[in-house]
Amino acid sequence: MGKVKMSKKLLSLALCAAMAISMGSVTAFAAEATVSTADELTSAVQSGGTVKLGADIEQSVVVPAGVAVTLDLNGKTLTAKDKDAICVSAGATLEVIDSVGGGKVQAAVKGYAAVFNSGKTTLSGGYYTRSANQWYTICNHGEMAINKGVTVKTTVDTVSSLIENGYSSYAAARPNERNNYVEGANSASPTLTINGGSFTSAGYNPVKNDEGGVLNIYDGTFSCPTYEGAVVQNWNIANIYGGTFTASGDVACVVSNGSWGDHAKGQLAIEGGTFVVDDQAANAKLFSNGQGSGTGGSVAIKGGDYTGEFDSALMDAYYDTSISAGTFTSPDAADYAVQSAVAASLNSTGKTYIGTAAEINETLNEKAAKGDKVTVLCGDVDLTGLDQVAVTNTGSGNVTVNDVPVADTPVTTHGAVTAVAEKAPTCTEDGNIAYWYCADCGKYFGDKELTKEIAQADTVVKATGHSAGAEWVSDGSQHWHACTVCGEKVEEAEHTFKWVIEKEATATEKGSKYEACAVCGFKKAAVEIPATGEADADGEKSDTAQTGDFGGMGLWVALLLVSTAGLTGAALCGKKRKYNK
Repeated sequence: MGKVKMSKKLLSLALCAAMAISMGSVTAFAAEATVSTADELTSAVQSGGTVKLGADIEQSVVVPAGVAVTLDLNGKTLTAKDKDAICVSAGATLEVIDSVGGGKVQAAVKGYAAVFNSGKTTLSGGYYTRSANQWYTICNHGEMAINKGVTVKTTVDTVSSLIENGYSSYAAARPNERNNYVEGANSASPTLTINGGSFTSAGYNPVKNDEGGVLNIYDGTFSCPTYEGAVVQNWNIANIYGGTFTASGDVACVVSNGSWGDHAKGQLAIEGGTFVVDDQAANAKLFSNGQGSGTGGSVAIKGGDYTGEFDSALMDAYYDTSISAGTFTSPDAADYAVQSAVAASLNSTGKTYIGTAAEINETLNEKAAKGDKVTVLCGDVDLTGLDQVAVTNTGSGNVTVNDVPVADTPVTTHGAVTAVAEKAPTCTEDGNIAYWYCADCGKYFGDKELTKEIAQADTVVKATGHSAGAEWVSDGSQHWHACTVCGEKVEEAEHTFKWVIEKEATATEKGSKYEACAVCGFKKAAVEIPATGEADADGEKSDTAQTGDFGGMGLWVALLLVSTAGLTGAALCGKKRKYNK
């Protein structure tokens, strides 16, 4: 009995070991398998793990709930056979990669997609397209992420939107999980996150965010050349952080936004990206609304670069638009600027910039050059650092340029301005008016606003020159007038002296005389004139001054002596002649 039990135990252990080995081999197969036929693909996908295509395969595969699969296209093509090329059930997980490049997933049946997701799917590689039949190329009713390296493209215009995220209806009376929300079969709030890739639709919208959908776009290129659709159509909640979106041909707009109920809120927020209406899209606008939408919803623009016109009448009729930041070719963007924002247009770029006052000042300093014109359309801003840029304020905000108020008359900015205070001239030195000088351009201005250019010579106030006083001022050698302003000597010259008899001398009294300047009247100290020393006939000294003339008795005595000498000489001569005879 004991031996029998022992044998049974040994048999059980052997069977367990065999099962373990068997399961191990299955697990190893499921972990990584290369398949070349439709049946191999179906079996491998149902088992989970990494599945690599070893050949082009025509098959419609389903990833069942509870299974996680990594599908490596390996440069091969998977073409749908009778339904979706790939269907990911609720509760299933799929990642598609393409280790070689050139791999493709193609929808081929009307009403079915290349990838239909109700679970969790990540597309990290591959080219997704469809043949000439209508429906979405990718349909997401679960959670999906699309990464860089993915291309989704259609080349025929008889198809629907390229990607749909969300539902046509939430009505319980319409339990069609292919198009509508069905509890337990798909997600109540499908979420699509696009991190990169290329998306080109020859038909309608490259991306359609339908009822209940939550769309997040961080990067990628999106374009649509035909039909009156949009590059991105939003019916519920969409957030765009980056990417390039181009409308061309007959497309109605770059972004369409609309709402009609609880599951179609029409809430769009844009924080970045490039949005372009190209030259071939003659009738396209940047923003529009979806057909059948009602009023409500919102578009909040918080960044991005926008080339194209606004359809203001339509936007105003269907949803609220607010802009706090961004770059626009249409100045109409300023009409939607939030109260705290500043909007300014720059003529050289042809663009309108919206942002905070600091952001606008920084942008204009970066982009504006000498001779450019800036128009502030709205908001309060103090612009600094601009050089020779004309600024006009057409809005109602308070605008200054280098502390100079700006209204509707242009104020030209100068970056290196020196204010020179008024200086009064002196008698000998020039002064100046108050003026402003820009070192960068070498120009002079007569006003703080720098609107009245003047020549350098116009800043000069000539010296006044001295103002001579009426009275002469003198010293021992010179005379001059004193300036009534500064006291400096004016008309300084040496004296011109002449003798002036102050008192005549007499025979008994001395006289006096002095030298005086004939110009200013300066007098030297008086000098003495001696008394003459002569008496009259009564023995008194004459009052006649001794001037050096021979007069009076002295004269007569001299004459008498001369006469006597003459007579004596004559007598002697007479006697001599008689003797000779």
